[in-house]
Amino acid sequence: MSTHLKIRGVALLGLILATGCLPITNQSLASNKGNATMPSSVNCTENAITQSRCIIEAILNDIGETYHTVGGGGISSIKQDATWTYTVSISQEERVDQITYTVEITPEGKVAITHRKTGTKSRRH
Repeated sequence: MSTHLKIRGVALLGLILATGCLPITNQSLASNKGNATMPSSVNCTENAITQSRCIIEAILNDIGETYHTVGGGGISSIKQDATWTYTVSISQEERVDQITYTVEITPEGKVAITHRKTGTKSRRH
């Protein structure tokens, strides 16, 4: 798959997820104002697709609030590494920043980000 198609796919995924559910992070909920949310009747445990949408939206919201190194090529991938672990790759000019999230679904059906680990991967030319 070409890089152009991957970028378009990530952009489309972002648009599809614009109605995701409200994340609960270790930050104050007040910092989440203005985030797109799914209707309050949506339970993120409903099915696997809804769960994935909720988790990815929570991750995208967190990146919007905490990742300030803009200027590269944007998000190049969001990969589910394990049931509750996702890695986001963000292309920069000479590296790929990687943020690995560990999440859980609360009994109320909301996403909680329980751990975030950042790292970088060098680009080989």
